[in-house]
Amino acid sequence: MLRLFAAILHFRRGHRCLKQDDFGGALFHFSRVLKANPRNYFAYHNRGIALQAMGTYASSIADFDQAIKLQPKNAASYAARGISRKFLGDFEGAIEDQTRALGLDPKLIAALNEIAAASHCSGDIDRALIHLTNVVERAPSDPEAFKLRGYVQFCRGKFEAAMADLRRSLEFGADPYAMLFHYLAQSRLAGAASALELLAANLKSGQWPAPVFELYLGRLSDTDLLAVASTPDERAEAQFYIGEWLVMRGEREAAISALKAALHSLPPWFIERPAATAELARLT
Repeated sequence: MLRLFAAILHFRRGHRCLKQDDFGGALFHFSRVLKANPRNYFAYHNRGIALQAMGTYASSIADFDQAIKLQPKNAASYAARGISRKFLGDFEGAIEDQTRALGLDPKLIAALNEIAAASHCSGDIDRALIHLTNVVERAPSDPEAFKLRGYVQFCRGKFEAAMADLRRSLEFGADPYAMLFHYLAQSRLAGAASALELLAANLKSGQWPAPVFELYLGRLSDTDLLAVASTPDERAEAQFYIGEWLVMRGEREAAISALKAALHSLPPWFIERPAATAELARLT
């Protein structure tokens, strides 16, 4: 009885930790639950969520595998495993999991978005566009679908369509990457007036990717931007946005060099990666 009570207590504490984004605490408590009851589906699923949030994707997949063995018809674990697979660059595996989740729960719009995101990252922008258009038709108030479709349209070179989708997504909230891609699409259209200064005013000064706005506003140099990028991911993103800045300046060879450097270092699921590939195709 005491063991059962302790497991319940740890489960409740683990759930509370997840809500508070205390993923280390959630990992500890759900592990204690599983020590008491190795067949607890919810503990495996929730520990997988915590591991995923901590960037331990292979371990999260192992927990989602166990959750699926215990509850093979629960869409949530397939969808969660698909996200971890996407983060590991296994885009076909991610699409397979999200498709299975949709089969179990056809109302799971987030799974359609994830299929589109994985398709986009893998370079299949046509498939991504089909799925995102489906989401927009089924859920016209889904900002993620508009944002993702804006990125896809940018890759396709459909800059007016990209602006329209990204502007729609920004009606739901200020996303700095949607702002940046809206500006990049806008910069390709003759006579387009930029609202970048106004958009940048909504960002916390110094917090990434705010320095990218400073580059585009002429307040930082490309060297300065690389210097303030504090992590490998930020430096990879900086290379991409410098490449786009050079495209706008008409410096083709330098842009190609920067975009190739970005492509070499960007993680496979970053939105800038397919955009760099598409930009290089336009430049070469």
